[in-house]
Amino acid sequence: ATKGKDKKEKDSGNGSKDMGSSPAMAGLELKIQELSLLGGKVVYKDIPQEVLWTISGIDANAQQFNLKGFFPVSLSLRAANIGGPRKLDAALSLAGQADLSGALAGKIAMDLEKLSLNAAGLDTRLSGKIRLNPDFFEFSDIKGEFAGGLLSGGLKVRDYAKAPDANLEVNLTKLDLAKLLAANAATLPEGAGEKTAAAPKSPAPAPAAKAPASAAPPMKARGSVKIASLEHPGAQAANAALSWDLKGITPDLAKLSGWAKLRVGEGRFSGLGAMSEQSRLLKVVLLPFTVLGKITSLGGIKLLPDLSAVTFSEIVGDYAFQNGVMTLKESRLESPAARVAAAGTVDLPRETLALVIHATVAKVAPLTIEVGGTFAEPKPRLRLDKLLTQPAGKILRAPQQIIKAGDLLKGLFKKKK
Repeated sequence: ATKGKDKKEKDSGNGSKDMGSSPAMAGLELKIQELSLLGGKVVYKDIPQEVLWTISGIDANAQQFNLKGFFPVSLSLRAANIGGPRKLDAALSLAGQADLSGALAGKIAMDLEKLSLNAAGLDTRLSGKIRLNPDFFEFSDIKGEFAGGLLSGGLKVRDYAKAPDANLEVNLTKLDLAKLLAANAATLPEGAGEKTAAAPKSPAPAPAAKAPASAAPPMKARGSVKIASLEHPGAQAANAALSWDLKGITPDLAKLSGWAKLRVGEGRFSGLGAMSEQSRLLKVVLLPFTVLGKITSLGGIKLLPDLSAVTFSEIVGDYAFQNGVMTLKESRLESPAARVAAAGTVDLPRETLALVIHATVAKVAPLTIEVGGTFAEPKPRLRLDKLLTQPAGKILRAPQQIIKAGDLLKGLFKKKK
């Protein structure tokens, strides 16, 4: 076995450090605590993050190897403990053509005929072209299978070693959201979900401590994802599209700025509360509807029927971000029988809410609901002054009309089977 600890670094003269690396590694700082080869396994551990990877089952093959052009290559391996806390396992295999003629200048090219990856139970099979130089990474002409659907698109990342600037364009025929959410949960540290559920009640927790100097720099990202069919045990939807242009992307989201837009065609939701707990993004998008599910009556008068199942004709979201605060420029759900819209702000790092939800359901009086509190414990407050104004006051004084109006909600709300 060979081990290297705290390898001596040389100052590059521009404030960053390197270890005598090639141009492809310029600006990329590696602090290796342990790198060993023992019993056919490669073990890697870095100092800043204490990430420990174990790579085994390596099978690499290069035919007609040369440094003048493309030659056939294949590789398969298994990796354990990826990311550390959850001991995530993955299996990778690839086959195609490689060009290392520019390797000394940090340039590598690969034409992948097959790239297979199984990580956290999610299977991915892709083909495409990879181009890499010291300042730019591109994965183009991507085609294959991902999360239950056929995928096509491309990825470009500029300045990947210092301040990544990514552009992603993806089209999917179908997305199995349950598989994707399960894979995302597997990458989280143990107990992360429980911590979110037990968030402090205080709406203004102390600011997060400054990130250590070794933390990754903020990212930029822009792009779009279009999904023809989205499926989940608790949801179905057609023609979903998400686009974004963001900067200041860090794990705590404190510097996040930019915009994002969401549009979803007709579909249905059921079990909204359980589904929203699987993702912070889903929780924010679905929050207006999960809050409405908590307010179904007032003073014994039925205002809304059970919201355990919702059908819709369209969902639209237009979000602006500034230093971690998301402003809902537009957030609405449309159906033949109702309209739900939300406005306000969401502090993503602190996970606090300042929203106003407006709901018009058939002939029931329009409802206005203010929502404060946190992601974990939203605090809705029904605006009675809005409810009791004309013509809402007349409807409130005739409860039988409200109850009868429930017959008009069949297009929006269906009882759970």
